[in-house]
Parts: sequence; C-alpha cells; structure tokens
Amino acid sequence: MDNDQLPSAIESQIQSLLDKRVEAVRELVRRSQNVTNAEANLTAARSEHRKAWMQAIQRGWTEAELRKVGLSRPTAARTRRTSKTDSGQSETSNPEH
Repeated sequence: MDNDQLPSAIESQIQSLLDKRVEAVRELVRRSQNVTNAEANLTAARSEHRKAWMQAIQRGWTEAELRKVGLSRPTAARTRRTSKTDSGQSETSNPEH
C-alpha cells in the first residue's frame, strides 16, 4: 500500500469500528426499551391482579378459599431503589431482578 492509500485505509478501519460501536448502542437501546416495556406491563398486570383479588374477597370469597383452589395472593407493591454502579453513578434497580 502506498502512502496515498494509507489514510483512506485507516479511515475505513476507523469507520468500521465506529459503525460496530454505534450498532451495539442501538441494540442496547432496543433491549433497554424492551425491559422498560416489560416492567410497565408487569406493574399493570400486578395492579389488575390486586384489584381482581380484592373484588373476589368483596364478593364473599375468603383468602383461604382462593388459595385452596390454587390462586395466588397478589404480590405486594415493590418500590424501586437506587444503588451505586461500579463507576459510582446512581442506578435505579428493581429488587425483583
């Protein structure tokens, strides 16, 4: 390779590395959004489960009867907490994970 082609070859290699890094971040964003969506769906499902459980109790079922037929009591609402990452930055985490 002559001196005229060298800068172009180096630039091409650098661009290839940058493209791979950008694609990795795009994939990370997609996967992070999937987690956010799943957590929102789980929160909504738990809320609906609690409402349905309370409605069954209000309509005369006892907790013991509901558990006896195989239904599980709704889980308690969980709060999010903040922890420190290895880099020292705050990170919100869900204790369910």
